[in-house]
Amino acid sequence: MSRQKVVLFVVYNDKTKSVLSEHRAKDHPLYPNLKTFPTGKLNRDESFEKALQREIKEELGIVPLKFVQLGLPIQSSKGNNLLYPFLILDWGGNLPTHILDKGNRLVWETLDEISLSSISTRPVIAQRVKDYLSNAK
Repeated sequence: MSRQKVVLFVVYNDKTKSVLSEHRAKDHPLYPNLKTFPTGKLNRDESFEKALQREIKEELGIVPLKFVQLGLPIQSSKGNNLLYPFLILDWGGNLPTHILDKGNRLVWETLDEISLSSISTRPVIAQRVKDYLSNAK
């Protein structure tokens, strides 16, 4: 079985020093009632940048204007997915209160809150965001 490539987007608000998370519904099949980062699968022959732009538009209704890939891919904690994390530093449009195509609620969290997550990939990504932000200064 081949690994599915998935873009994972971390929308960062510099003013509040927080990132956007998706609070999954209680009946969601993957990570029910937990906070995750929004993600989307790459289509066949699609670049990471195109997948990121398409998925973030579908899920959040915004256009990423400034973004960076946060290092190497990460094996998902469940399933056979490879997560390609991107940090979204600037965007066009207004963020919704819920994921547009799934209805899960969106919440802002600090990187320290994410570091305490029970989903093993979230603290790794939070640390990558912290590292990027400290090196960008």
